[in-house]
Amino acid sequence: MHICMIMSSYHGENAFQSGAELQAHTQIQLLKSLGCTITVITKKRSSQSQYKENATGTTIYRVFPTGLRSIRAALLLFQHRQQFDVVHIHGQHLFSTPIILLCRLLAIPTVLKITIAGQTTSPMALDKLLPKGWNPCRKLVNGISRLTSAYLAISTEIVGELKSQNITPDKIVALPNGVNTKRFHPVTPEAKQQLRHELGLPADKKVLLYASRLIERKGYDIMLKAWRDIKLACPTTVLMVVGKGSPEAAHALEQLQHELGSNTIFYKGEVPDTAPYLQASDLFVFPSRQEGLPNALLEAMACACACVASDIGGCKDLIVSGENGLLFPSGDPAGLVDTVNMLMSNPEQMNAFGQKAHETIKANHDIAIIGNQLNQLYSNLLAGKHPANNR
Repeated sequence: MHICMIMSSYHGENAFQSGAELQAHTQIQLLKSLGCTITVITKKRSSQSQYKENATGTTIYRVFPTGLRSIRAALLLFQHRQQFDVVHIHGQHLFSTPIILLCRLLAIPTVLKITIAGQTTSPMALDKLLPKGWNPCRKLVNGISRLTSAYLAISTEIVGELKSQNITPDKIVALPNGVNTKRFHPVTPEAKQQLRHELGLPADKKVLLYASRLIERKGYDIMLKAWRDIKLACPTTVLMVVGKGSPEAAHALEQLQHELGSNTIFYKGEVPDTAPYLQASDLFVFPSRQEGLPNALLEAMACACACVASDIGGCKDLIVSGENGLLFPSGDPAGLVDTVNMLMSNPEQMNAFGQKAHETIKANHDIAIIGNQLNQLYSNLLAGKHPANNR
């Protein structure tokens, strides 16, 4: 099968700008191993980017200029319409909306993945220029999106959101994100100590890891507010922060580092591969305010980190609090402090949660499992079968 992937951003290997982009790349690699041919159509984000390139066997087109990219993408798809068996759209955006309409006219099956909770209900950028509640762009995009062959819902929360929009249940396919467990996996205690040495981390401390972008939606501010009290209660714990952010976010982190001591916070910035940082850590904290199904949490659980996450939709799909991790009230630094302290004071429970988390991912979220189900969905659509019968 030849699959055309449509996404607003795709930078290629080790240059991912979002979890949705990372997940798309993970799926692309698995689908290629199953014999699929993949073409990506995305926006041109940099003057240095080529219009067309081949990256490890994936053909990538980057369209421009701003304002006309959705039309250029649709024209490009029309030009190559005889090649594509299925079009898979990552995220419900204005950029991809004309493509859904075109594919309906060309009788090419489409899969529309909703990548984050609230994507079908929140105002679009142009809507924010109009009186509150009008949202004509959102209504237009939602209306055209109904022409898609199947909606891909990556969390229980998103399934509910689609049903609340009166999407036909038979069109909704619940398929979570996956993780490459050959890359993200536990390591032996000896290997963990070696990684700590290589990463400049103390060998005799508990390492608490925050690995996500330093933006408000990801809750980095909640982590920073909580860290003072966590450090006070658990003096043998250090915080490692991995991820990029605004200068303001980096400044806030540096201020806290100066206040509490440089040997209590290790700021690594953006890294090409988070696996060794996860494998070197004891506890992973994920205080995000809004998600689809978070890749960062999937990866941490796969590496057998004990995980503490906010009690939002996608996190609740992954963590059964008290069984394979712990949840705390979203947006509550004090709740995060209490939950982390509870685990830090019980190392045996922390290790047990980490092992259970790893087992959860191996059983339900290995990319080999998810990729095969996605490939089967494509085959069902090509055969004219109902998308919800994804067996």
